[in-house]
Amino acid sequence: MESSQVTRSERLELSGSGRSTLGVGEISGKSSGRLERSCSIAQHSWEMHDRFSLLLLEEGEYYFMDFMCHYHPTKNGHRVAGHLKLCSNSVFFVPRNVMEPIFRIPFASTLAIDRVQAEDRPPGAGEVDEFLQVSSSERVDMKMGNRNVPYICHKGNFNFQFSLVNSESFSSVLEKGQALFQIVKGPSEQRYARVAAIVKEHEDSLPFNPTWLEEGEVAAMELVANRVSPLVSHPGRVVATRKHLYFQPFNVVSSSPVQIFELADIDAVMPRTFNLEPVGLEIFFKEMESAYFTFKSESQRDQFHSAVLLGAGA
Repeated sequence: MESSQVTRSERLELSGSGRSTLGVGEISGKSSGRLERSCSIAQHSWEMHDRFSLLLLEEGEYYFMDFMCHYHPTKNGHRVAGHLKLCSNSVFFVPRNVMEPIFRIPFASTLAIDRVQAEDRPPGAGEVDEFLQVSSSERVDMKMGNRNVPYICHKGNFNFQFSLVNSESFSSVLEKGQALFQIVKGPSEQRYARVAAIVKEHEDSLPFNPTWLEEGEVAAMELVANRVSPLVSHPGRVVATRKHLYFQPFNVVSSSPVQIFELADIDAVMPRTFNLEPVGLEIFFKEMESAYFTFKSESQRDQFHSAVLLGAGA
């Protein structure tokens, strides 16, 4: 595979809302065509479903993964292209057509999540196509006409059928969706611990991609952290080297799969409290806004603080 040069003028646009929209991500040195292609694919995917936001989730809800799919609203073969978003409390469908509403299916109102049997599949379905059916008594429509308008809640007996573009992902969607549905329907006192176990398994399966590093660059520290912006927190892996700070979100709700900060641009680093716990770290940059991270514990925060200061030459 041919390698190419990516200069420091070629910036990775960073995600976020409010103060977290930073213009600091840059890549330099040698980078493979795979890296450039990954950024291109992420940008293309984002352009198709950029209406989805973590602000659409319930308080404390976790967004796991995204799948390209088709929604089959009728039995006449009509289908709607879009993305299926699997979250801890619900499933979202985001149509590719921005004028159609995003709709949310809460697990609390869900009756069953099953594989669609052959006799119940829509006309024209291939023999190898797998269909997922979510039976629910509620559907919540959002962003009708691509506008921020009040949500509309529909009550009734709904059978939502979806076919995945990548059929290899079907078992993963079905198994995780059924597990999360059963947790929401189960005893409330066990819900947090069971969801936390699934979240940990999900995050452990997503290591940091070392191809983001420059040639010869070595990670000095890597931790699971949250990038905090007003109203939302983005979970991911934060990595410190002697030159850069990298944040790779577990689930990309942005135009880039990684956010990169120059340690040479750091102006100050301040420990912070988050939810009354001493686990926050705010990093201020010259001529740009700050980045706010939270960690699992105070000791992890302090270790990362020291690594950042060492790299910045403080």
